[in-house]
Amino acid sequence: MFWHVVGDGGKTFFVTRLVCETAIDGYPVGYFAPTYKLLREVFEECRRRLGPIITSANLSDKVIRLSTGGHIDFWTMEDPDAGRSRKYKRVVMDEAGMVKELGKLYNSAIRPTLTDLLGDLWLCGTPKGKGWFYSAFAKGQDPEQSNWASWQKPTSTNPYISKAEIEEAKNDPMMVQRLFQQEYEAVFLDDAGGVFLGVDKVATSDGVGAPYSIGIDLAQTEDFTVLTAMTAQGKQLSLERFNRLPWGVQLDKIVSFINRHPGAEVWIDATGGVNTIPDQVRALCPGRNIQSFIFTNASKGDLINSLAMKIERESISILPDPVQLSELKSYEYTFNARTRNVSMNAPEGMHDDTVIALALAAWPLRVGNFGASFDTDDYNHFWNQ
Repeated sequence: MFWHVVGDGGKTFFVTRLVCETAIDGYPVGYFAPTYKLLREVFEECRRRLGPIITSANLSDKVIRLSTGGHIDFWTMEDPDAGRSRKYKRVVMDEAGMVKELGKLYNSAIRPTLTDLLGDLWLCGTPKGKGWFYSAFAKGQDPEQSNWASWQKPTSTNPYISKAEIEEAKNDPMMVQRLFQQEYEAVFLDDAGGVFLGVDKVATSDGVGAPYSIGIDLAQTEDFTVLTAMTAQGKQLSLERFNRLPWGVQLDKIVSFINRHPGAEVWIDATGGVNTIPDQVRALCPGRNIQSFIFTNASKGDLINSLAMKIERESISILPDPVQLSELKSYEYTFNARTRNVSMNAPEGMHDDTVIALALAAWPLRVGNFGASFDTDDYNHFWNQ
Protein backbone atom coordinates (compact mmCIF):
# COMPACT_ATOMS: atom_id res chain seq x y z
CA MET A 1 0.00 0.00 0.00
CA PHE A 2 1.15 3.52 -0.73
CA TRP A 3 0.17 6.84 0.78
CA HIS A 4 0.63 9.97 -1.32
CA VAL A 5 0.42 13.61 -0.34
CA VAL A 6 0.01 16.37 -2.89
CA GLY A 7 -0.26 20.16 -2.54
CA ASP A 8 -1.90 22.59 -5.01
CA GLY A 9 -1.17 22.79 -8.78
CA GLY A 10 -4.39 21.75 -10.61
CA LYS A 11 -5.59 19.64 -7.70
CA THR A 12 -9.30 19.38 -8.60
CA PHE A 13 -8.56 17.99 -12.06
CA PHE A 14 -6.02 15.63 -10.52
CA VAL A 15 -8.30 14.20 -7.82
CA THR A 16 -11.12 13.71 -10.33
CA ARG A 17 -8.82 11.63 -12.50
CA LEU A 18 -7.62 9.64 -9.48
CA VAL A 19 -11.08 8.51 -8.44
CA CYS A 20 -12.36 7.95 -11.98
CA GLU A 21 -9.51 5.79 -13.26
CA THR A 22 -9.73 3.35 -10.35
CA ALA A 23 -13.52 3.05 -10.61
CA ILE A 24 -13.22 2.45 -14.37
CA ASP A 25 -10.97 -0.50 -13.53
CA GLY A 26 -13.87 -2.02 -11.61
CA TYR A 27 -12.90 -1.15 -8.04
CA PRO A 28 -14.70 0.64 -5.20
CA VAL A 29 -13.34 4.13 -4.49
CA GLY A 30 -13.92 6.51 -1.60
CA TYR A 31 -13.77 10.27 -2.14
CA PHE A 32 -13.74 12.43 1.02
CA ALA A 33 -14.16 16.21 1.14
CA PRO A 34 -14.34 18.62 4.11
CA THR A 35 -17.76 20.01 3.09
CA TYR A 36 -20.75 19.10 0.97
CA LYS A 37 -20.07 22.05 -1.36
CA LEU A 38 -16.64 20.69 -2.30
CA LEU A 39 -18.01 17.15 -2.55
CA ARG A 40 -20.72 18.24 -4.96
CA GLU A 41 -18.25 19.97 -7.28
CA VAL A 42 -16.18 16.81 -7.71
CA PHE A 43 -19.31 14.61 -7.93
CA GLU A 44 -20.59 16.65 -10.88
CA GLU A 45 -17.19 16.57 -12.59
CA CYS A 46 -16.96 12.78 -12.20
CA ARG A 47 -20.50 12.39 -13.53
CA ARG A 48 -19.62 14.49 -16.56
CA ARG A 49 -16.46 12.55 -17.34
CA LEU A 50 -17.87 9.06 -16.72
CA GLY A 51 -21.25 9.66 -18.42
CA PRO A 52 -21.26 6.83 -21.03
CA ILE A 53 -20.47 4.09 -18.51
CA ILE A 54 -22.59 5.28 -15.56
CA THR A 55 -25.41 2.99 -14.49
CA SER A 56 -26.56 5.26 -11.67
CA ALA A 57 -25.45 8.58 -10.20
CA ASN A 58 -27.36 9.73 -7.17
CA LEU A 59 -26.19 12.86 -5.39
CA SER A 60 -28.60 12.22 -2.52
CA ASP A 61 -26.99 8.83 -1.87
CA LYS A 62 -23.58 10.24 -2.89
CA VAL A 63 -22.73 7.24 -5.08
CA ILE A 64 -21.78 6.86 -8.75
CA ARG A 65 -21.97 3.29 -10.09
CA LEU A 66 -20.36 2.16 -13.35
CA SER A 67 -21.00 -0.62 -15.85
CA THR A 68 -17.46 -1.86 -15.16
CA GLY A 69 -18.50 -2.91 -11.66
CA GLY A 70 -16.66 -0.05 -9.98
CA HIS A 71 -18.28 2.65 -7.92
CA ILE A 72 -17.37 5.89 -6.17
CA ASP A 73 -18.69 6.75 -2.71
CA PHE A 74 -18.64 10.43 -1.78
CA TRP A 75 -18.29 11.40 1.88
CA THR A 76 -17.93 14.62 3.85
CA MET A 77 -15.31 14.62 6.58
CA GLU A 78 -17.69 16.48 8.87
CA ASP A 79 -18.87 12.99 9.82
CA PRO A 80 -16.30 11.38 12.18
CA ASP A 81 -17.45 7.91 11.01
CA ALA A 82 -17.23 8.68 7.29
CA GLY A 83 -16.34 5.52 5.36
CA ARG A 84 -16.38 3.27 8.39
CA SER A 85 -16.73 -0.49 7.56
CA ARG A 86 -16.32 0.05 3.78
CA LYS A 87 -13.67 -1.53 1.54
CA TYR A 88 -11.83 0.60 -0.98
CA LYS A 89 -9.10 0.11 -3.55
CA ARG A 90 -8.41 3.82 -3.45
CA VAL A 91 -9.29 6.65 -1.06
CA VAL A 92 -8.84 10.31 -1.96
CA MET A 93 -9.07 12.84 0.87
CA ASP A 94 -9.46 16.24 -0.76
CA GLU A 95 -8.51 19.56 0.88
CA ALA A 96 -7.13 17.49 3.72
CA GLY A 97 -5.41 20.48 5.29
CA MET A 98 -8.81 21.99 6.14
CA VAL A 99 -9.83 19.08 8.40
CA LYS A 100 -9.01 19.80 12.04
CA GLU A 101 -9.12 16.17 13.27
CA LEU A 102 -7.68 14.62 10.14
CA GLY A 103 -5.39 12.22 12.04
CA LYS A 104 -8.23 10.93 14.18
CA LEU A 105 -10.44 10.36 11.13
CA TYR A 106 -7.62 8.59 9.31
CA ASN A 107 -6.85 6.21 12.15
CA SER A 108 -10.40 5.40 13.25
CA ALA A 109 -12.28 5.25 9.94
CA ILE A 110 -10.19 5.69 6.79
CA ARG A 111 -7.16 3.45 7.33
CA PRO A 112 -9.21 0.26 7.93
CA THR A 113 -11.05 0.70 4.59
CA LEU A 114 -7.81 0.03 2.69
CA THR A 115 -6.85 -3.27 4.32
CA ASP A 116 -8.95 -5.83 2.44
CA LEU A 117 -8.13 -4.63 -1.09
CA LEU A 118 -4.57 -3.41 -0.33
CA GLY A 119 -5.73 0.03 -1.38
CA ASP A 120 -3.85 3.30 -1.62
CA LEU A 121 -4.57 6.68 -0.07
CA TRP A 122 -4.14 10.11 -1.62
CA LEU A 123 -4.14 13.13 0.68
CA CYS A 124 -4.55 16.23 -1.45
CA GLY A 125 -4.93 19.88 -0.57
CA THR A 126 -3.52 23.31 0.06
CA PRO A 127 -1.29 23.52 3.15
CA LYS A 128 -2.99 24.87 6.26
CA GLY A 129 -0.44 25.17 9.05
CA LYS A 130 1.64 22.31 10.37
CA GLY A 131 -0.93 19.83 11.62
CA TRP A 132 -1.46 16.17 10.75
CA PHE A 133 -1.52 16.94 7.01
CA TYR A 134 1.96 18.38 7.32
CA SER A 135 3.11 15.34 9.31
CA ALA A 136 1.88 13.10 6.50
CA PHE A 137 3.72 15.25 3.96
CA ALA A 138 6.91 15.01 6.03
CA LYS A 139 6.67 11.21 6.01
CA GLY A 140 6.64 11.30 2.23
CA GLN A 141 9.90 13.25 2.27
CA ASP A 142 11.58 10.70 4.56
CA PRO A 143 13.49 8.03 2.58
CA GLU A 144 13.00 5.63 5.50
CA GLN A 145 9.21 5.77 5.05
CA SER A 146 9.11 3.67 1.89
CA ASN A 147 5.32 3.39 1.76
CA TRP A 148 4.84 7.16 1.77
CA ALA A 149 5.49 9.67 -1.03
CA SER A 150 4.76 13.39 -1.20
CA TRP A 151 5.02 16.23 -3.67
CA GLN A 152 4.54 19.99 -3.56
CA LYS A 153 3.09 21.36 -6.75
CA PRO A 154 2.79 25.16 -6.78
CA THR A 155 0.18 26.83 -8.95
CA SER A 156 2.89 27.77 -11.44
CA THR A 157 3.15 24.08 -12.48
CA ASN A 158 -0.44 24.17 -13.75
CA PRO A 159 -0.16 24.78 -17.52
CA TYR A 160 -3.74 26.11 -17.67
CA ILE A 161 -3.10 29.08 -15.37
CA SER A 162 -1.41 32.17 -16.74
CA LYS A 163 2.03 32.90 -15.33
CA ALA A 164 1.24 36.58 -15.69
CA GLU A 165 -1.86 36.12 -13.52
CA ILE A 166 0.21 34.42 -10.81
CA GLU A 167 2.78 37.22 -10.92
CA GLU A 168 0.00 39.82 -10.72
CA ALA A 169 -1.40 38.09 -7.62
CA LYS A 170 2.04 38.04 -6.04
CA ASN A 171 2.50 41.77 -6.60
CA ASP A 172 -1.04 42.73 -5.61
CA PRO A 173 -0.58 45.23 -2.73
CA MET A 174 -3.64 43.80 -0.97
CA MET A 175 -2.39 40.20 -1.11
CA VAL A 176 -0.91 39.07 2.20
CA GLN A 177 2.40 37.45 1.26
CA ARG A 178 2.00 34.65 3.79
CA LEU A 179 -1.23 33.74 2.04
CA PHE A 180 0.43 33.88 -1.38
CA GLN A 181 3.04 31.41 -0.19
CA GLN A 182 0.35 29.10 1.16
CA GLU A 183 -2.24 29.36 -1.62
CA TYR A 184 -0.01 29.69 -4.69
CA GLU A 185 3.29 28.09 -3.68
CA ALA A 186 1.95 25.22 -1.50
CA VAL A 187 4.19 26.21 1.43
CA PHE A 188 3.41 24.90 4.93
CA LEU A 189 3.49 27.89 7.29
CA ASP A 190 3.76 27.76 11.06
CA ASP A 191 0.97 30.30 11.44
CA ALA A 192 -1.08 29.16 8.41
CA GLY A 193 -3.75 31.74 7.60
CA GLY A 194 -3.89 33.19 11.08
CA VAL A 195 -4.54 36.93 11.32
CA PHE A 196 -3.23 37.46 14.85
CA LEU A 197 0.38 36.45 15.45
CA GLY A 198 1.94 36.31 18.92
CA VAL A 199 -1.31 36.18 20.91
CA ASP A 200 0.23 34.29 23.84
CA LYS A 201 3.02 36.84 24.17
CA VAL A 202 0.56 39.65 24.91
CA ALA A 203 -1.77 37.68 27.22
CA THR A 204 -0.14 39.28 30.25
CA SER A 205 -2.60 41.89 31.53
CA ASP A 206 -3.29 41.92 35.27
CA GLY A 207 -6.48 43.93 34.75
CA VAL A 208 -5.27 46.92 36.78
CA GLY A 209 -5.31 50.49 35.47
CA ALA A 210 -7.38 53.51 34.55
CA PRO A 211 -10.02 52.97 31.84
CA TYR A 212 -9.57 54.83 28.58
CA SER A 213 -11.67 53.01 25.97
CA ILE A 214 -14.49 50.46 25.79
CA GLY A 215 -15.44 48.14 22.93
CA ILE A 216 -18.91 46.62 22.67
CA ASP A 217 -19.89 43.91 20.20
CA LEU A 218 -23.61 43.21 20.24
CA ALA A 219 -25.18 39.79 19.73
CA GLN A 220 -27.13 39.40 16.49
CA THR A 221 -28.69 35.92 16.80
CA GLU A 222 -26.73 33.10 18.43
CA ASP A 223 -23.68 35.28 19.00
CA PHE A 224 -22.56 36.80 22.29
CA THR A 225 -22.62 40.38 23.45
CA VAL A 226 -19.09 41.20 24.62
CA LEU A 227 -17.94 44.23 26.63
CA THR A 228 -14.28 45.01 27.18
CA ALA A 229 -12.26 47.97 28.48
CA MET A 230 -8.64 49.07 28.02
CA THR A 231 -6.24 51.65 29.41
CA ALA A 232 -4.62 54.37 27.33
CA GLN A 233 -1.43 52.26 27.37
CA GLY A 234 -3.24 49.32 25.78
CA LYS A 235 -3.80 47.11 28.82
CA GLN A 236 -7.07 45.20 28.77
CA LEU A 237 -8.87 45.72 32.06
CA SER A 238 -12.06 43.69 31.94
CA LEU A 239 -14.15 41.40 29.78
CA GLU A 240 -17.81 40.42 30.04
CA ARG A 241 -19.62 38.02 27.73
CA PHE A 242 -23.26 36.92 27.67
CA ASN A 243 -26.02 35.84 25.28
CA ARG A 244 -29.69 34.87 25.04
CA LEU A 245 -30.79 37.63 27.39
CA PRO A 246 -33.74 39.95 26.79
CA TRP A 247 -32.63 43.25 25.29
CA GLY A 248 -33.67 45.19 28.39
CA VAL A 249 -31.39 43.02 30.56
CA GLN A 250 -28.52 43.39 28.07
CA LEU A 251 -28.94 47.16 28.02
CA ASP A 252 -28.81 47.27 31.82
CA LYS A 253 -25.57 45.26 31.74
CA ILE A 254 -24.06 47.56 29.10
CA VAL A 255 -24.93 50.72 31.05
CA SER A 256 -23.59 49.19 34.28
CA PHE A 257 -20.33 48.24 32.56
CA ILE A 258 -19.90 51.75 31.14
CA ASN A 259 -20.57 53.32 34.54
CA ARG A 260 -17.95 51.07 36.16
CA HIS A 261 -15.36 52.50 33.77
CA PRO A 262 -15.78 56.28 34.18
CA GLY A 263 -14.38 58.58 31.54
CA ALA A 264 -13.75 55.84 28.96
CA GLU A 265 -14.60 56.48 25.31
CA VAL A 266 -17.14 53.87 24.10
CA TRP A 267 -17.16 52.24 20.65
CA ILE A 268 -20.25 50.19 19.75
CA ASP A 269 -20.89 47.98 16.75
CA ALA A 270 -23.76 49.79 15.04
CA THR A 271 -24.11 47.69 11.90
CA GLY A 272 -27.41 46.59 10.39
CA GLY A 273 -30.24 45.95 12.81
CA VAL A 274 -28.39 47.38 15.84
CA ASN A 275 -27.70 50.82 14.40
CA THR A 276 -30.12 52.55 16.81
CA ILE A 277 -28.55 51.07 19.92
CA PRO A 278 -25.80 53.69 20.39
CA ASP A 279 -28.57 56.31 20.66
CA GLN A 280 -30.24 54.28 23.41
CA VAL A 281 -26.95 53.98 25.26
CA ARG A 282 -26.27 57.71 24.89
CA ALA A 283 -29.65 58.49 26.41
CA LEU A 284 -28.88 56.32 29.44
CA CYS A 285 -25.26 57.50 29.80
CA PRO A 286 -25.46 61.30 29.46
CA GLY A 287 -22.15 63.07 29.09
CA ARG A 288 -20.29 59.98 27.91
CA ASN A 289 -18.49 59.82 24.56
CA ILE A 290 -20.42 57.08 22.72
CA GLN A 291 -19.15 56.32 19.21
CA SER A 292 -20.80 54.18 16.52
CA PHE A 293 -18.73 51.85 14.35
CA ILE A 294 -20.35 50.75 11.07
CA PHE A 295 -18.84 47.59 9.60
CA THR A 296 -18.08 47.49 5.89
CA ASN A 297 -15.47 45.38 4.13
CA ALA A 298 -13.08 48.33 4.24
CA SER A 299 -13.75 49.45 7.81
CA LYS A 300 -13.57 45.89 9.13
CA GLY A 301 -10.24 45.40 7.37
CA ASP A 302 -8.85 48.57 8.95
CA LEU A 303 -10.16 47.62 12.39
CA ILE A 304 -8.82 44.05 12.39
CA ASN A 305 -5.47 44.96 10.82
CA SER A 306 -5.04 47.69 13.44
CA LEU A 307 -5.55 45.15 16.24
CA ALA A 308 -3.29 42.60 14.56
CA MET A 309 -0.49 45.13 14.32
CA LYS A 310 -0.80 46.05 17.98
CA ILE A 311 -0.70 42.38 19.01
CA GLU A 312 2.26 41.44 16.83
CA ARG A 313 4.21 44.51 17.93
CA GLU A 314 3.27 43.77 21.56
CA SER A 315 2.01 47.31 22.05
CA ILE A 316 -1.06 46.05 23.93
CA SER A 317 -1.57 43.42 26.64
CA ILE A 318 -4.71 41.34 26.97
CA LEU A 319 -6.38 39.25 29.64
CA PRO A 320 -5.58 35.51 29.40
CA ASP A 321 -9.26 34.69 29.01
CA PRO A 322 -9.51 31.22 27.39
CA VAL A 323 -12.44 32.11 25.11
CA GLN A 324 -10.76 35.28 23.90
CA LEU A 325 -7.45 33.50 23.28
CA SER A 326 -9.19 30.73 21.34
CA GLU A 327 -11.11 33.18 19.16
CA LEU A 328 -7.99 35.26 18.43
CA LYS A 329 -5.90 32.22 17.52
CA SER A 330 -8.54 30.73 15.24
CA TYR A 331 -9.40 33.99 13.45
CA GLU A 332 -8.19 33.50 9.91
CA TYR A 333 -7.66 34.87 6.48
CA THR A 334 -9.70 33.15 3.80
CA PHE A 335 -8.76 33.39 0.16
CA ASN A 336 -11.06 33.21 -2.86
CA ALA A 337 -8.91 31.91 -5.70
CA ARG A 338 -11.36 33.08 -8.36
CA THR A 339 -11.70 36.69 -7.22
CA ARG A 340 -8.37 36.92 -5.33
CA ASN A 341 -10.31 38.52 -2.48
CA VAL A 342 -8.92 38.07 1.02
CA SER A 343 -11.34 38.23 3.93
CA MET A 344 -10.91 37.88 7.70
CA ASN A 345 -13.38 35.89 9.77
CA ALA A 346 -13.82 33.28 12.44
CA PRO A 347 -13.83 29.72 11.07
CA GLU A 348 -17.25 28.28 10.25
CA GLY A 349 -19.10 27.35 13.43
CA MET A 350 -16.98 29.54 15.72
CA HIS A 351 -17.61 32.96 17.26
CA ASP A 352 -15.55 36.15 16.95
CA ASP A 353 -17.34 38.38 19.45
CA THR A 354 -14.39 38.81 21.81
CA VAL A 355 -12.18 39.64 18.82
CA ILE A 356 -14.50 42.39 17.59
CA ALA A 357 -15.01 43.88 21.06
CA LEU A 358 -11.24 43.90 21.68
CA ALA A 359 -10.61 45.48 18.27
CA LEU A 360 -13.18 48.21 19.00
CA ALA A 361 -11.64 48.95 22.40
CA ALA A 362 -8.16 49.12 20.88
CA TRP A 363 -9.25 51.23 17.90
CA PRO A 364 -8.83 54.70 19.49
CA LEU A 365 -5.54 53.88 21.22
CA ARG A 366 -2.35 55.65 20.23
CA VAL A 367 -0.04 52.91 21.46
CA GLY A 368 3.05 51.91 19.48
CA ASN A 369 3.34 53.39 16.01
CA PHE A 370 -0.25 52.79 14.97
CA GLY A 371 -3.52 54.13 16.28
CA ALA A 372 -7.05 54.60 15.11
CA SER A 373 -5.91 56.12 11.84
CA PHE A 374 -3.14 54.84 9.63
CA ASP A 375 -2.76 54.82 5.90
CA THR A 376 -2.99 51.91 3.50
CA ASP A 377 0.73 51.95 2.74
CA ASP A 378 1.50 51.42 6.43
CA TYR A 379 -0.42 48.22 6.89
CA ASN A 380 0.30 46.85 3.40
CA HIS A 381 3.99 47.17 4.19
CA PHE A 382 3.44 45.59 7.60
CA TRP A 383 1.72 42.46 6.27
CA ASN A 384 3.86 42.05 3.18
CA GLN A 385 7.24 42.44 4.82
